[in-house]
Amino acid sequence: MAVHSPKIQPGVTVENDFFGINIAPAADPQVDDFIIERLQELGLQHVRMNFTYDSLDGHAERLLQKVIAADFKVLLDLIPPFEDAKTFTMAAQQRWIDFLNTIAEKYGDKVMCIEIGSTPNRGRWSGFEPADYLIAWRIANEQLKPLGITLAGPNVSDFEPLCSIQLLSEMQLQGNVPDIYTNNLFVERVIEPEAFDHRVLGRAMTNVLKLNLVKKARVLKAIGHDYGVDNIICTYKCWSSKRLRRWTVAPERKKLDYLIRYLVIAATTGALGKVYWGPLICSRDGLINDGSTGYPVIDNVTFYKQIRGDLSDFEIREAFYAYANIIKLLSGATCTQAVNADKGFHHFIFDTKEGKQLHIAWTTDRGCINADLLYTKAQLEQCQVIDALGEVIEEEILSFT
Repeated sequence: MAVHSPKIQPGVTVENDFFGINIAPAADPQVDDFIIERLQELGLQHVRMNFTYDSLDGHAERLLQKVIAADFKVLLDLIPPFEDAKTFTMAAQQRWIDFLNTIAEKYGDKVMCIEIGSTPNRGRWSGFEPADYLIAWRIANEQLKPLGITLAGPNVSDFEPLCSIQLLSEMQLQGNVPDIYTNNLFVERVIEPEAFDHRVLGRAMTNVLKLNLVKKARVLKAIGHDYGVDNIICTYKCWSSKRLRRWTVAPERKKLDYLIRYLVIAATTGALGKVYWGPLICSRDGLINDGSTGYPVIDNVTFYKQIRGDLSDFEIREAFYAYANIIKLLSGATCTQAVNADKGFHHFIFDTKEGKQLHIAWTTDRGCINADLLYTKAQLEQCQVIDALGEVIEEEILSFT
């Protein structure tokens, strides 16, 4: 695999635990049971939670205890309150130490991993400047590493490799490189999952750099490797309904379309160890709409704190079922063919863990390819064709979009 290639390539086996989801509590304890039921319906075991000082003895700790009891594997992201992170005085640092020690005592041997901080390159959300984040990181290593706790960071948001290099190099100088390198690998700013990013060095360099999802993931993997970290995971990714409404009259349908396309590509890059979709429940960004209005002041990307709607108003979106379908199909599957061609056409072949052959095909937005260019009539008659939700298509297949 070429380290900096933007081309999809076969040969990758998707791990059974590749897929995860971000969860948050509600005031209503019944929502905890709803969440666990939906996690079981999705068929995944890995969850990620944000956790801060007032999470202790609150709704978040109640949910955390329930998912641990239900044998889910938890990536617990510890974040100081915004005002503490913004100043990070000696008093704030002592509160951070006390919090870390409390978490270590209560949950150090019960969670899979502890992530330190969130989006240090987005100070308006996290409160952190990179220098203060590095202090928080050093303290966390001093308190937690002697206990054998797996640590993850720095949770840079979007594709900002220079920020990643800055943080990882300083972590290395501390002697504290993370066990797991975390990043929120968004591509929403270029709309489609496959698009080259024009926001890095401007439109003139778009087709020179060719920074699509594949190449971004591989660049981040290479950066991590340079600093001694080979396990990189994407901790948060979604398309918001608000932004999708600017581009399409069917935002919920497009959400599931992009989800499938992103995850198939991400799973076959060979660069990412896991993707946590997020959030599970949110009116704007979630796989489930909680029916609430407005949006938190601190973005869910940084601190997915709480579900704001009422259980009676929850609505499961089609994207939820699409996620369940792709988890079922791809977990444990090996990619044996990966092709992208003219008009944004993508075609993947997988050998599934059940011993079946799975084909996944699509074109980018507004594209179309005739089915008879790919398959004979006999092949189309003999195979079972399903849509993104896993529902069987009985009609004759004439084209792929």
